[in-house]
Formats: sequence, structure tokens, C-alpha cells
Amino acid sequence: MHHPKVLQIIYSGLGGQTTVAFNLVKSDALRQFSWSILFYGIEEVPTQYLDACNELSIEYIFVKKEMAGGLGIKEQKNILEYICRTKPKYVLCHLPPIVPMLSFFRQKCGYTLIVMEHHANHLKRRIDKLLSKILPKISNQVIYLSHEYRATIFKNPPKNTHIIPSGIDTNLFSPAENNTTEKIRFGMVARLVETKDISTLLRAMNLLRDTSFFSQIELLIAGDGPLRQQWENETNLLNLRSKVRFVGMLREREVAKLLQSLSIYLHSSYGETLSTAIMQAMAVGLPIIASNVKGIKEQIVPEKTGLLFTLENAEELAHKINRVLSDKNLNNTLCQQTREEALQKYSLDSMFEKYLQILS
Repeated sequence: MHHPKVLQIIYSGLGGQTTVAFNLVKSDALRQFSWSILFYGIEEVPTQYLDACNELSIEYIFVKKEMAGGLGIKEQKNILEYICRTKPKYVLCHLPPIVPMLSFFRQKCGYTLIVMEHHANHLKRRIDKLLSKILPKISNQVIYLSHEYRATIFKNPPKNTHIIPSGIDTNLFSPAENNTTEKIRFGMVARLVETKDISTLLRAMNLLRDTSFFSQIELLIAGDGPLRQQWENETNLLNLRSKVRFVGMLREREVAKLLQSLSIYLHSSYGETLSTAIMQAMAVGLPIIASNVKGIKEQIVPEKTGLLFTLENAEELAHKINRVLSDKNLNNTLCQQTREEALQKYSLDSMFEKYLQILS
């Protein structure tokens, strides 16, 4: 039986868009489509991503970007050769900067071009904001993760734009059956780049020194990136080495296991589109404390699915950590509501139903 081919183009390094791409494949439980992935970027593809491709029987290729800046002729040639050879019916591009090239060749190669926007609007460069404006004109369909995200680009959205929140595996990311550890464990999962604010987490941990529970607390930071060493150095300067662990890049099952070991999920960031890590923490049924910034404040309902703190305000974060730990009623409410929110909004089945309306 012939299954329509879908080629996803994603960044080769660490990033949330890869989780979205893999979860889209997982959501196709009956394999109604034949999936492939083209990794593109300066960074090498992490082993975890290649393993995931093999586990999910996804054909993949890596096109290495030779230098920062625009799309080189050699890279363009390699991408187009792969598309022409594999003949996908749909090209789902998670990298808007290469969409103009894909748009130019879509009629010649005979594919439908679908674009997914991931990068937080308020953190985009001017040229990226201009590109966002024209994406519906040079693509067949454009997908956004939330209504709020699309509304910051268009007052009157074009008809070929759609809202499809990411989905997660709510069976894998589920509440822990038993968490017998005596430690009070906090955690954050993220790519360690300039859009994340790990410094505020570290300063909040330092402010908790005078609490009665300081001897029990531990902060786990999962992920990797160019700023990891800087934040590890800051941890040492604050004399928090015994309290903070940078655990590196984890596979999906390891992320689920880490989240299930936590008491509170913390997310300190300068902005998000729709945070996969926050969705995963919700599915595990964790109380969440996160920065009050665009993309997160639309995701968290204060006092219901989490608490928000002012960006870079370590004192407020420390106070809210103390509050969640000391108020059992609040803690229980947050745990129950986050799980219910994830099941209602972020299931793989719900996501795939919406994609089916486009992939037809």
C-alpha cells in the first residue's frame, strides 16, 4: 500500500523543534504516512536523534551548513538533490530561513510546502520578523503553535495559516508511581543558550540557604549548549556545586524519568513559543514555577497550572518555591490541574487529527 511521503526539515543541533518533529511521527500510530527527516545546520546531529530515527524507522540525511549566514550553493544543491530523489508529497519545514529556496523549487519538484514557526516572535531579528510576514505568500500552509503567537504577526490571519499546538506522549510523561526520595528536587530541561535564564535559578537556590529545607534540596539542569560552561562556572562561584547538577543531554525516556523524580519544575526563560518541557512537566503532574514572559504566560494559568515570577527576579522565585513547598493544598491543586491540562490540550492524538486536515 502506498503511503504519502512527508519530509521534515529540522535543525541538526539541540532544540525543541526536534521533539516536535519526532512526536509528529509518533502521533501517526497507524503509519498513514511515510516519514523522513533532513537535518540541516552547523552542529553535528546528536546520537540521541539518530537513535530516535532508527527506533521510529525514519529515513534521515544530514546536510551540514559550512558557515554561519545564508544558505550556500553546495548546501542548496544537496537539499534539492535529496528532495528530487525521494519525491515527498509534503515538505514540512521547521526552518523558515530556507523556505524561500524551497518555495522557488516546489512547483518543479512537485511537493506541497508546509512551514512551522517555532522561534519566539519577540526574540526574532528584524529580518526574521519580515520573513514571518511573507511566509503565507510563499508557502502552501503555515502552522503556528498558539493563537497568541499568530496574532503578534497578523491582525487578520491569512486563510492558509493554522493553529496546531505540539503534542506529547502523555503515557510516557505521566505521574510517578512512587517517588520515595527524601530530597526536594527541582529541575529544568532546556537548550543552554542565551534565551534561557539559568542565572536566576542559581541565584534563587543561593537565596534558599537560610531555609530549614536547604540541606534536602537539589537542582537538576538537563540539556546542553554553548552557555553550559558559563553557568557551571557561576554555580562554582556561588558555592552551589553540591546542590546543582548539570546532567547534559538526555533521551526522551530519561527526560521523563528525571521529571518524575522532581518536586517542582522550574522554567526560567526570556521567552518561548510553546515550551515542550513545560508541557512534559504538566503531563507528569508537577507544580510549575516559570518566568512571566511571552509564550509562557499564555501556557500557565496562575494558581491553577503553575505560578509565574518576574523575569530575572530571583527573590520572587525563591519566595514562590518556598510557598509551593509549604502550602500542601496549593501543591496538590497544581499537580492535579497540570496533568488534566496536558491530557486535554497536548495529546498526540489531538495533534495528529489537526495535521490530518492539512496533509490531505
